[in-house]
Amino acid sequence: MSSKRNCSFIDLFAGAGGLSLGFKKSGCKHILGIELDPRMAGTYRRNIGPVLVKDIRKVHGSNLPKATLIIGGPPCQGFSSANFKNWNQGITNDPRNNLIFEFARIVEEKKPKAFLMENAPTLMSSRFKSFLQKFERKLPNYDIECRIVALGDLAGLPQKRRRTICIGKRKA
Repeated sequence: MSSKRNCSFIDLFAGAGGLSLGFKKSGCKHILGIELDPRMAGTYRRNIGPVLVKDIRKVHGSNLPKATLIIGGPPCQGFSSANFKNWNQGITNDPRNNLIFEFARIVEEKKPKAFLMENAPTLMSSRFKSFLQKFERKLPNYDIECRIVALGDLAGLPQKRRRTICIGKRKA
């Protein structure tokens, strides 16, 4: 598909590349994926393109190429309702939850025109409200809107998967 859009992207927490594939199909130019798991990175490389296999906590924005967008889906297991057993025991401090702040750090360091982060719908629940508020505070140069989206309805697919989608646009 030829690119009609003037956009390029870096995918943080790239996984196997599902989010990147959607952006590529929309006409955005893929620049780089960043993924910790070498097996996932191999799939990403075969299907999407260049990927850096590295822990995001050791990545510095100054070492990344320029892109107009940063996208990504930080690990959601700690926020997921599938984790209700821990929640019922008062455990909500899964260390993976803090990776949304690494996403925010890279965005602040790179200063793209916009970003898109996806995660579990429970990120917007009262249980995790403080995480979302802290995430937004770490991005003072962006107008941010977060919503829960039913992906099946959005894409016309027969599924009920819901996700939190946070979109930020850099302030002028």
